[in-house]
Amino acid sequence: MNSKAEEIRIRYLYRDLVLRNKIRLPIEGAVKIVGPDCAYHLYSVSEFRKDPPDSDPDGQPASRS
Repeated sequence: MNSKAEEIRIRYLYRDLVLRNKIRLPIEGAVKIVGPDCAYHLYSVSEFRKDPPDSDPDGQPASRS
């Protein structure tokens, strides 16, 4: 297999892993693999899903006693 074909195959595998959320890359690396629009949507959704700092694991606000 020539080197260009091997590079394309590996990039496709990484792209698939990023799209399935199996691996996380810095946003700059993800942009190079999946494109800017796709990376923006992937990373904005995942940032939105993070629990707020003052909530417990089940999503309820922490009691302030």
